[in-house]
Amino acid sequence: MVRVGTDDGVIGDAISVGGGVTVPLARRWLAEAGVVTGKVHKSAGSPGETFTTRRTMVVGSALYRRCGSKACVFAGYGLGAQFVGSLSRFAESDPEFSPRPIEVSPGMFELRDSGIRPVLFSPRVGFSFYPTSKAGVRIDGGMTSWNSWVRLDVTYRLN
Repeated sequence: MVRVGTDDGVIGDAISVGGGVTVPLARRWLAEAGVVTGKVHKSAGSPGETFTTRRTMVVGSALYRRCGSKACVFAGYGLGAQFVGSLSRFAESDPEFSPRPIEVSPGMFELRDSGIRPVLFSPRVGFSFYPTSKAGVRIDGGMTSWNSWVRLDVTYRLN
């Protein structure tokens, strides 16, 4: 689950999907690369007014872990990029608004936005549990820029 937001506040919550690879660097240190994407759609104001945004984050992290025989806790920090695409439909358009929205039907305007934003703030913490020597579950959470998330993973050890 991801909570999508901007510096103006929360946009909404969404189911997110993603994946990643974790590689041990040393006894207590891990490197991880992950990608997660989520889409929020919400209606606002007049009928037909909607806002849709998709956020895809690619983050590389360094994680410190502490393990027992079947469980590990970890914490770390990451950097990466966020790919953003959004579509807004609304009934009124301010002539001073920049960029200028496109009128898609009489009285209905549309504005598309996309871009890549750096992710310079991505702390995280988590816990993993391995009931067998190879298969396990992992719960972690953190923040990526203005987005917060909680993730439940099924994991498999290759070693």
